[in-house]
Amino acid sequence: MVIDFNVNDTTHKIVVKFTPAFLPNAKKGFYVKPVFRTELDIHGIASKASVYNITIPPKVIEEGLEAGMELIKYLTADGFKIKLPLFAINLRTPGEYSGIETQLADGLSLDVRIQPTNEFRNYIKERVTLVIDGIEKNNGMIGLIRDEATDSADSITAGDVLDIYGIGLKTDGAPENAHLTGVWFVTPDGIRQRAKRIIINRPKMLKVLIPADLQGLNYIEVVTQTSVTNPTLFLKYLRTIRSEVAYRTNDGNV
Repeated sequence: MVIDFNVNDTTHKIVVKFTPAFLPNAKKGFYVKPVFRTELDIHGIASKASVYNITIPPKVIEEGLEAGMELIKYLTADGFKIKLPLFAINLRTPGEYSGIETQLADGLSLDVRIQPTNEFRNYIKERVTLVIDGIEKNNGMIGLIRDEATDSADSITAGDVLDIYGIGLKTDGAPENAHLTGVWFVTPDGIRQRAKRIIINRPKMLKVLIPADLQGLNYIEVVTQTSVTNPTLFLKYLRTIRSEVAYRTNDGNV
């Protein structure tokens, strides 16, 4: 399969807004953050085909994508390197060894590396225009996570410590809301587990202990009654700040 990255009849615009900087080493007061559209699954992707003048029926696209993804999963697990028009996939084996081991080092396991191709990067660089639309009205945000066990921003490890960076994160509330406030891990089906302990609780950073029995994909939710602009003041209502993506949970042996 080949994607023609040289077609000149398609351009794209993405709206971005200024959002307050949240990392400790930020040198200026704002970042720019895309205003994302609705998250699409395979069915949603297929349903958009006609928008881009793709004439293949959506049902065929959906079935092909599902079968292709399944095949890529099996091939990657069998050790094949996968190179596609948009990205490449391979397995990474972490750790250092003396040459006599019979398994990976303790606490480590195979990881999947997905890397965009140069053609895809160049397409985004050359064809996407950003439209800056002022400062975002902020109800708080989760901007970045760091899993301390793996130093990853893409996954979390059950039973370990997670750093959460953002705006308006400090979680607190009136005594009658104590059972609701805190940091929660929420599956796509809505099953909720609370962080076992909040180690650091600041407006721009939380450090929390992840439940040891957490599994699967989980969104991160911060529920608080504090004000974004003044974390010492309680609002009359609870604020919920939810991560934009669900994070894969490692089993604690990664």
